[in-house]
Amino acid sequence: MISSVPTTRTSSSSSCSSASQSSAPLSNSTVYRILSFCPYYPPHVGGLEKSTEELHQLFVNYGHRVTIFTSAIPSPTTASLSTSNLSVIHYPAFDIIFGYPVPKFWTITFWRDWHSLFNTPYDIVLSSTRFFLSSLLALIFARMKQLPHLHIEHGSDYVQTDNKIVSLLARLYDETIGRFVLRHSTCNISPSRSAQHFVYRFDSRPSPIVYRGVNASLIDNIPSSTPFSLKAEQLLLVFAGRLIDAKGIPDLIQACSRLPRSRYRLAIIGAGPMQPLLTSQVSRLNLTSNIHFLGQLSHHKTISILKSADVCINPSYNEGLPTILLEAGLAGCALVASNVGGTSEIISHQYSGLLYQPGDNKALNACLSLLLEKPLLRQHLASTAKNSIIRRFNWSTTYSHYLNLFHQYITHDPAKT
Repeated sequence: MISSVPTTRTSSSSSCSSASQSSAPLSNSTVYRILSFCPYYPPHVGGLEKSTEELHQLFVNYGHRVTIFTSAIPSPTTASLSTSNLSVIHYPAFDIIFGYPVPKFWTITFWRDWHSLFNTPYDIVLSSTRFFLSSLLALIFARMKQLPHLHIEHGSDYVQTDNKIVSLLARLYDETIGRFVLRHSTCNISPSRSAQHFVYRFDSRPSPIVYRGVNASLIDNIPSSTPFSLKAEQLLLVFAGRLIDAKGIPDLIQACSRLPRSRYRLAIIGAGPMQPLLTSQVSRLNLTSNIHFLGQLSHHKTISILKSADVCINPSYNEGLPTILLEAGLAGCALVASNVGGTSEIISHQYSGLLYQPGDNKALNACLSLLLEKPLLRQHLASTAKNSIIRRFNWSTTYSHYLNLFHQYITHDPAKT
């Protein structure tokens, strides 16, 4: 049985947006117990996974206790993993389609893991992205335990895919369960302006914008490495992400087919169901000497390649606030990206990178051609992007925003630990 919404929700929802406006450091004398529901978690690879992991580590670094309830994908284990102040509970799940985990509700193990959550006192519940079932589970748990539920909405548009049936089902999910989650959370946090605009399609309550931070020193300390040899006149271009429809990789390959072949090599980092189609496209265009599929690499290895790259391209059709652009900018790459989601909040066109309209591979080709021919522009864009990212995406500021929200919505005494 789902109990009523905590009274703190309606009494303080009007001031929700104010939490994102102040960045003054706050006292951390109170230790909170945070329960976070995640669709995936490292070692599963992705921008959402990395961003969520770093946010959790931020809370732990400030002394809070974090428990993650997540799918056991890709690892088959469902055992709990614990370190100092951080616990991960992996429940049995499977990917019904690539990138969409579904809990194995019919297993005893899932219900044992679910009921184990009720044995620990928590102060607040977090979830990420409305179209994952983990967000619905977070809402149910928060209601049952009378806890505030902060939902972080990383999406900025409806799910887009070439499969019309999948797109239709995803839209139906968003208009029913997704809408229910967004309307009944205690507060929806937006990691970008574009995500905020999307949230307002479903829920009119204020949604504070809280940008994620980036760890510049971590990236600075990773040595660069090149995935293959380059001639003196060749530039290294990099795409890193899942090989799925929404990433727009065929547009990138098509754009590269019209570049001088003696001037570049493209490294595609990642895995996914589109790889056979992409490999076929590269072969058909006779680009096998220029475009190389490196497969799924570790985060450390990906950053090391980005640090040796000249340009990072993100040709997506749908984004929240793309982590790859933040990391590539810190790694010293010039940035080229489709103008979707929160991308324009990272890249200012012709100042800290180049933007083009999604799906326009001719415009993408023009951006890449410009950077091939103008090394000073390339260097200027890379330098400006790095400085802008360091200045605007700061974990200390991110933490103060979240702590403001915790103070606002946790009205009871913190759970005893």
